[in-house]
Amino acid sequence: MNILILGQADAAEMATARAVLESGNAAIDIIRKCDISSAMSHCKTTDSIPELVVVFLEWPDQFPRDQVEQLIGLLPLARWVVCCGAWCESIGRNSLVWPTAIRVPARDGDIRIAREIDVIQGKRNSLPLTASREEAYAYDNSPCPLHVGSKFAVEVRSPDQAYQQSILDILRRHNLASMDSPQPAGPDVIIWDLDPYDSGTFNRVRACCAADNIPIIGTMGVVYPEDLQALTSIGVLDVISKLAPAERLVRLLLDLQGPINSLAAG
Repeated sequence: MNILILGQADAAEMATARAVLESGNAAIDIIRKCDISSAMSHCKTTDSIPELVVVFLEWPDQFPRDQVEQLIGLLPLARWVVCCGAWCESIGRNSLVWPTAIRVPARDGDIRIAREIDVIQGKRNSLPLTASREEAYAYDNSPCPLHVGSKFAVEVRSPDQAYQQSILDILRRHNLASMDSPQPAGPDVIIWDLDPYDSGTFNRVRACCAADNIPIIGTMGVVYPEDLQALTSIGVLDVISKLAPAERLVRLLLDLQGPINSLAAG
């Protein structure tokens, strides 16, 4: 599989997406170009046409619109993922350079890249380049074909009943157990809605971490690095954005199944 990387992949905010591409898969041949002109020259003078193009976008006007359109036209069958850094997440409001269907926040680039690789390998249906925002959301949050082992109890703590129900729906859709009400034995995992986040929320989470040896996964509307560092330092497993694809949460839970089942067996 030929993959074209366009832009600077070494930026810290691109680390999650970059890790997928640097997984050491011998079947992947990576071509790196910093600008569109050199990328087009490469594609016109070689037989190794990229099947997937991954763009690392650090600022909105990093690539001229006319060149973007030329490159997309040159590679009509390629799959595309544009990983938008912090300065680019809102470019859809005032920029039409990159189609909505191929833009994702850099923090979620790994999941979209993995999905596009599945498309190329014939394991998943593709998202059209002309897809709407709603269609892109449905694509990113469709059930992921992951192996689910034995079930375990998950408690969702949130003052927002609609959000709590949406999390429970995700768990049921992936055949993961959930607890609608507290049980005597207690949960194996707690998914904790940390909004609105303040010192009171932090202290409640810290008290729970100190009292119980129960893994906690936090969710927030916006995850700031300093908040993530503070929460993980007191024992929270991870904090994920509420806007992240459902697969992010599911993968975290599946990663926990082995350790939890081992404890239960012991």
